[in-house]
Amino acid sequence: LRSPPASPARPVNCYPEALPADAKTQLILSRAPGVASFSSIGNGPIRGMHGAFGYLFVVTGTELYRLDSAGSVLDMGDIPGTGWVSMDHNIDTLVIVAEPDAYTCDPTTFGSVAQITDPDFTYRGAKYVKFVDNYLLFMEPNSGRFFGSDVGSATSYDALDFATAEAAPDDLVGMTVDHRQVVLLGEESGEIWENTGAAGFPFERAINGFFELGCFNGDTVAKMDNSVIWVANDYTVRKLNGVTPQRISTHAVEQFLTTVDLDSGVAYSYSQDGHFFYVLSFNTGCWVYDATANEWHERATYPYDYYYWQTCAQAHGRQYVGSAFTDSIGYFDPETY
Repeated sequence: LRSPPASPARPVNCYPEALPADAKTQLILSRAPGVASFSSIGNGPIRGMHGAFGYLFVVTGTELYRLDSAGSVLDMGDIPGTGWVSMDHNIDTLVIVAEPDAYTCDPTTFGSVAQITDPDFTYRGAKYVKFVDNYLLFMEPNSGRFFGSDVGSATSYDALDFATAEAAPDDLVGMTVDHRQVVLLGEESGEIWENTGAAGFPFERAINGFFELGCFNGDTVAKMDNSVIWVANDYTVRKLNGVTPQRISTHAVEQFLTTVDLDSGVAYSYSQDGHFFYVLSFNTGCWVYDATANEWHERATYPYDYYYWQTCAQAHGRQYVGSAFTDSIGYFDPETY
């Protein structure tokens, strides 16, 4: 906090952990896990990672690579651009969105990356992709629309398979799927949609599926602990409780958010040793929410003020992390300092 008397401690790379009720002290400070080196791949930086089909898929620089548990690498093809990518998969195909274009990849075949060229793929392109009920859903940038593939397909689209989040007149900035419900986050509001089986495009807004709080940056949206967390447009961090955005940030976190470029933020979640972590990174600092203890702490990578590891994916029974600054990939390891 800005007031020194109100800020007696600053946990960095450690977090409070509750002890049993009969312990001499109620809390201890546990060391955050270190990152063990796994691979350096491509030219970097790491733009996104995704675990699927028994492999870890990594977009580094302008290439997509497939890694097995031993670190053997297969080049799957080109992914142009420099920004973050969004990835998800159906039963047999990986889909990568590098705004505004989208690409498919056969996970078994070298060099199989191909751009989606169906003429009914929206002319504005896409920013995020999520899978639900055998549909691949995409958020259209700079609009209130989202749209989907044909059932079971990653390459076939119908021009009528779209819907608009229109309870409020703001553009969408984020999208995710939780418990088979599509959470759409706009600049000033949010909506929850679900598959009702309606004719045509089967997704409709859920009953009471609207809340009057928006999102600054869709890259800060992450699923964690059976809910969705994001940086809201009032400089708070919110967790969706039913249809209510519940404030989970502290005043210290909120003061930090007023000092950074919110467009540069990115978030992911992971679990370890019974703790559920939401990791919110910027180029000037990183705050982590521990849902188990309902506490926040900071992380940094020596000798920098920021945290080196800004993207995460689960594969091979590990939580892999990638650097947004280099070509480095590692995995969380409590025995690594």
